[in-house]
Amino acid sequence: MGTFKRFGTHSGFKCDFCLHIGPVESAWENWSGWDGKRFGDQLWSDVGRALEVPAESCPGSRDDRVPDRYHYYFQDDDVSLSLYVEDPEPGDPYEPVPADLDVISFWEEAGDVAERIYDRLDATGRYLLIAHEVGGMTVAANVEVPGED
Repeated sequence: MGTFKRFGTHSGFKCDFCLHIGPVESAWENWSGWDGKRFGDQLWSDVGRALEVPAESCPGSRDDRVPDRYHYYFQDDDVSLSLYVEDPEPGDPYEPVPADLDVISFWEEAGDVAERIYDRLDATGRYLLIAHEVGGMTVAANVEVPGED
């Protein structure tokens, strides 16, 4: 069984998590408003460092299906990572966290991967983070979660 240790046990041989991520604007040098490509490139680099994977060999590209979205992807024998960065949607409860990182681990301690990414991104002080089990409950957040008390 895999665990996202602070938040309980998750069954199965793999465990999927989604991290909703946004900028702590005051922590970004020369922040002059939303730039999805700049934000995505830096976030993807930080995710790569957290997992010690070669994220720079998998640069982001504009998503042909959605013009204001960038997609980043990495997969090896242990993990699959997909990052989608879109322009924030005004009025959306998740507007402050417009990037979604899907983490799928193919090994037993699946939650460790998501937890390591969450902790390392949180430690930078540059990101707002909400972590969910895919299709499930919130397991961690450093910002108020829309719709939850």
